[in-house]
Amino acid sequence: MKIIKYLLPALTVIALISACQSSPASEILNKTNTTASLNEVGSAFWETLSNNCGKTFSGYSSFPDDPEDSFHGKLLVAHIETCLDNEIIVPFKVGDNTSRTWIFTRTSEHVQLKHQHLHKDGTPDEISNYGGNADSGDSALVQAASHTELSQISLSFPADDYTRKLLPEAATNVWNITLLSNPENGYAGIVYYLTRHDKPRFKALLTLEPE
Repeated sequence: MKIIKYLLPALTVIALISACQSSPASEILNKTNTTASLNEVGSAFWETLSNNCGKTFSGYSSFPDDPEDSFHGKLLVAHIETCLDNEIIVPFKVGDNTSRTWIFTRTSEHVQLKHQHLHKDGTPDEISNYGGNADSGDSALVQAASHTELSQISLSFPADDYTRKLLPEAATNVWNITLLSNPENGYAGIVYYLTRHDKPRFKALLTLEPE
């Protein structure tokens, strides 16, 4: 699925990113552009992520704004390292900590997001492999309708049964991953937004690093 391409002025980028960090993607632009089915959104998400294979995105968390939070002020780096037909592996670095990896897998039915945590010796942490399968909750494909808008693809991943058993406190977790793009000016970004009990728990904007 080809995403419509338009040039976006810098001030509009800032405003739209701010909105994306506070609302599901389906609420950011006109909802008449979000009628794609979950399978169509998943295919567009997978294609866009795959097209960025080998690229690195970096940034900082914007919520919670708490100096005591373990992510506060640390550079966050996601490198789209491995892209197979049905698996995309994205090591996620928090400051100097390299223990985290996002693993996206695709089946005929859904796209899945898992969070892998490994010790320095490569063995799995006891808290690892949590996440879920994409659903239609806040998943959306928002194609730019004018030169003042970004194209956005958002998938929403509610906690699955494994996660609810592993982390009962995370039973209501929903991870929302939004891919932002404007190929005409080279802008690309990833918004990682976690909610729990329908309330914000963590947000970060990562933007494409220049090659």
